[in-house]
Amino acid sequence: MGYAYRGANRETRPVKPLRFDSSKCGTRAGYRQHQNHGIYICTACRAANTEYQNEYNRNRRAAA
Repeated sequence: MGYAYRGANRETRPVKPLRFDSSKCGTRAGYRQHQNHGIYICTACRAANTEYQNEYNRNRRAAA
């Protein structure tokens, strides 16, 4: 028996299919889409994520 939320079983609810939106490639959102879909991460998305992470780490170090 699964977890019931508001009287519905998770197993019986329809699963919404994931759609990959290639227009987001080259952004952090595109990187996350690649991860969520289990697709190979393209170079543009990987670079966007690296840039985001570097900026995030610089801000964290500056705040400390």
